[in-house]
Amino acid sequence: MVAGSHAMLDDVLGTAQGVAGSLSSQRQLFDGISGKVSQVGQRFPVVNTLLNAIRRRKNRDNVILGAVIAACTLFILVYWMSK
Repeated sequence: MVAGSHAMLDDVLGTAQGVAGSLSSQRQLFDGISGKVSQVGQRFPVVNTLLNAIRRRKNRDNVILGAVIAACTLFILVYWMSK
């Protein structure tokens, strides 16, 4: 039983290491893409304006999502405490 658990743990750790390596390579790829996109944005002001609008909208969406999550959490806590 212990040997089986060790084997399963080794498999899980191997999978986790593989995923970590894959995520690291994806991060490097996206960092390179981000640099190229910002270079294009610097060369073409219209593209830069568009990228800034996308960033602002993304930030706004993140704030709204955070507020909704906070409100839901607050409502759940109030409901549980009122019982």
